[in-house]
Amino acid sequence: MRLAAPAARLRWLTISMCAAAALGLTGCGQPEVVELARKPGETTQTKERPSAERKPRREPQRRAPRPPAATPTPEIVLEPIEIRATSMHADNGQADGDGGWVLTANGALALDNVKLEYPVRSIALELRGDPAHDIWPEFDVNMYNRTVKKNYFPWPRDYATSTSYHVVRRPVDPPLLPGEYLVTFRYYNNSALPEGSTQDRNIALRRILLYP
Repeated sequence: MRLAAPAARLRWLTISMCAAAALGLTGCGQPEVVELARKPGETTQTKERPSAERKPRREPQRRAPRPPAATPTPEIVLEPIEIRATSMHADNGQADGDGGWVLTANGALALDNVKLEYPVRSIALELRGDPAHDIWPEFDVNMYNRTVKKNYFPWPRDYATSTSYHVVRRPVDPPLLPGEYLVTFRYYNNSALPEGSTQDRNIALRRILLYP
């Protein structure tokens, strides 16, 4: 019986050591945490995964309102200046009852203080004539600019070649400058007629038109 005691004690020590060894290996039942090798200066903080940025919602593009259509500027149409022969001062003759004035001898029809607001680029005459010895009556148009004190002949000496009223027109080059004018229609009754002629030659003017 005394020999058995040491054997039992030895068995108990063996069991105790095995149990202690088991506890040492298992860390008293706690799971062993194995740390990964880190480089010097690294921290143990774990990097958080950046959350995906939320893209802003794309607003639909709105079309800018169309500006109202531009209103076209109305074109300014300049009317010609009309001078009626019956409103002009006459050296001789009389009204013909057809809206015109008949000059029966050398003379003129004149109107002063005619204001031109724009350059005159053409002139028109409504007139008729009665020939003598197949020679038509001769005339011209003279315009004196009182503003610049200069004389112009927009219609040099010419002939009235119709016995009925008709309109003839010609350009004025260079144009007449704006200003205040004395307008004169002159008739050369005896020009080119044979000496001692008894035939009558007349000219009638209805109006003068000055175009811009």
